[in-house]
Amino acid sequence: MKRLSLFLAILLAIPILLGQSGLLAPTARAAADPVPPESSGWVLVSTAEQLAYIDQNQADYVGRNIRLTNDIDMTGYDWIPFGGNEHGPFTGLFDGRGHRISGLEIQGHTWFAAGFFGIVRGTVTDLGVSVQLEGGQYAGGLAGILADGGSIVRSYS
Repeated sequence: MKRLSLFLAILLAIPILLGQSGLLAPTARAAADPVPPESSGWVLVSTAEQLAYIDQNQADYVGRNIRLTNDIDMTGYDWIPFGGNEHGPFTGLFDGRGHRISGLEIQGHTWFAAGFFGIVRGTVTDLGVSVQLEGGQYAGGLAGILADGGSIVRSYS
């Protein structure tokens, strides 16, 4: 019986000792991948990090179909009008699915077209944006310029 008690005591002491040395301590995990997932031809955006990623990599996304899956707060993120200016116009389909992007601050005094979108030649639907906008030759909360062939449906700023 003494051997069994001694064995159980040692067995219980091992996790305690290992935990104090850091071997079993919790580890911090890196943030989720900022590259948004894709499904059935749609780029699915659910976080501010993912939205900032597509904005920083516009050349890869201005002609794509993009769908929001959550409301997104962009407070603290820099925003370059999506499409137009240094990049081609937005020519894809941006489906907000009734979600809202808030906390945008756009300092567009050097841009030709300033807004959440710079120039839209595609379709923007079911999107709400809350934006503080300053500058731009052509400016609007949703889009600086709605070009030929572009449409904005059931959306607001």
